Amino acid sequence: MSSTSAAPLSTSLPAPRYGAATLTAAMVLAISPLFSYAAPLDALLEAGALPGSTDGSPRMQLRAGADRVNDQLDIFGLRSNDPRYAGTRIGDYGGAHLLGRIEHDRLRVDGQFWRRALQDRADTFHFRTWAIAGQLRLNDAGAAHGLWALRASAWGNQADTIVRSTNTRLSVVGLDTQVTSVQLDGQYDRQRQLDLIFSQRLGAHTVSAHAGVGSSRVGNSGVSGTSQIGNCAYALTFGSNNLTASPSGSCAGNAPSVRVPNNLLPYAAEPETNYGARFLQAGVSHRWQGEIWGTALGLNVEHWRRDRIDDLIRQRKAIAYLNNLTAIGELSARVTPGLGVILSGQVMQHQFVSELPLAYNTLSASRFGKVYGFATLGINAEF
Repeated sequence: MSSTSAAPLSTSLPAPRYGAATLTAAMVLAISPLFSYAAPLDALLEAGALPGSTDGSPRMQLRAGADRVNDQLDIFGLRSNDPRYAGTRIGDYGGAHLLGRIEHDRLRVDGQFWRRALQDRADTFHFRTWAIAGQLRLNDAGAAHGLWALRASAWGNQADTIVRSTNTRLSVVGLDTQVTSVQLDGQYDRQRQLDLIFSQRLGAHTVSAHAGVGSSRVGNSGVSGTSQIGNCAYALTFGSNNLTASPSGSCAGNAPSVRVPNNLLPYAAEPETNYGARFLQAGVSHRWQGEIWGTALGLNVEHWRRDRIDDLIRQRKAIAYLNNLTAIGELSARVTPGLGVILSGQVMQHQFVSELPLAYNTLSASRFGKVYGFATLGINAEF
């Protein structure tokens, strides 16, 4: 340890003495209580043409929807079955998304954009999700033995600044301080993915299967916080090698700074929220389309290998969630030949372990043990 400070200081604020592990957990868990790695809606991948398409005839699809979880929609009892969450708004989730897709001959290009908000007690965390993909059908649309397609995609999530208020004691050798807030700047994940898709149409029914591989990068531009030592406010900077506590406000320049190497902390916030990963996924789906009504059901399973992170989780006697199962069900109705409404539900075995990789790290892993789901109401237009 290196320090420009004298002996550790303590404060008189009434707070439990949780130590460095809980402090860092409060920070990196701020973004992850309830979130799923697979691109949004992958469970419903199909190789076939858009409705009404014929080779040489361009088709376009636009979709808009709103996602929700609240007391009335919490069918899995996330709060009612856990005394830690009872009486809180933890788990409230709201999102809005747009999907655009265009197809010409054998080529399909689509893009998606989400805005998401997650409630965690007094704090609300905001995320943006994006995805873009190109899909090439490998055989003729009239093939009797099914259609094959190759799909390449890139997708990710972004949170500009995540601030969480806290009241936790950080007590390690050389530093004893009361933490008042923690902050993650520019938290993000970026994925690249390649999938092979097969679809077989049987009258009004379409059965599909897919398998794919991908790589992921999770990171941020900085991890920081604020704290109090006696009557002095301090700024905390969690770096790749050290935690630095610097006096701020009226104490700037009048009080000592403290630096604690990461190897003296139970958890190193900055390096453990920046990592690479690889994943495999596979899924099946079924779609039925009548003249007015339609249904779809898709299942997708993912397996993840994260650099360093999974090994660290296991070394600390915790569970690393390497697999996740996602199910999506849709009910659709045509209002006019080109316009319809969609009601869908998405269920995830281990919460958002799949759609929000940025929320998963060594300290948040323990929060992904619960089933989570949300409902979506949307409109669909085809041209």
